Amino acid sequence: MSLLIRFKKFNKMLQVKDVDDLGLSKNNNLKRNKEESFTTIAELERWLEDEFYNFNLISIGKYHAQEGDVIEVDNDRYLYCYSERGNKSIIKSFKSEKELVSYAYLMFKDNKWSKSHLLAISFNIDKINHIEQELNNLKVEYVRNDSPNHRNGNTAYRIFVFGKDIKKTEHLKLFEY
Repeated sequence: MSLLIRFKKFNKMLQVKDVDDLGLSKNNNLKRNKEESFTTIAELERWLEDEFYNFNLISIGKYHAQEGDVIEVDNDRYLYCYSERGNKSIIKSFKSEKELVSYAYLMFKDNKWSKSHLLAISFNIDKINHIEQELNNLKVEYVRNDSPNHRNGNTAYRIFVFGKDIKKTEHLKLFEY
């Protein structure tokens, strides 16, 4: 079933195939305005999930990344940390959960790399070029990040997509490593 919605401001019609396209959460309430402040770590975690952030880079709640941003509570301190190679550094400490969550939200919302997902890695440039062409046809934002001398002097070609676009592009995944 699809729905047809008119946006008065733009005087355009939009065909929606799925209720998720309407911006409704699982309990059918409108999703939180992105500029609205969060008060709990659990709310921030849900927002990160809804926006398809990469939990290989973020430790929060039930997610535990090996490296990256860390949101945690230590006794009566609320901490925003960064962990790399087993060393965790406290970036900022807060007295309240709300302060931590507000700060973390600001750190995440404009950082596209926090929502980056590796779509493809290959030593075959032709396959990577084909995926790039498909992404352009889909009008999906991506970054190609080549790694020269990756293995035995060969270049590994990598493509990253961001946020919800990982769902639109799953059919293009390529991991020839």
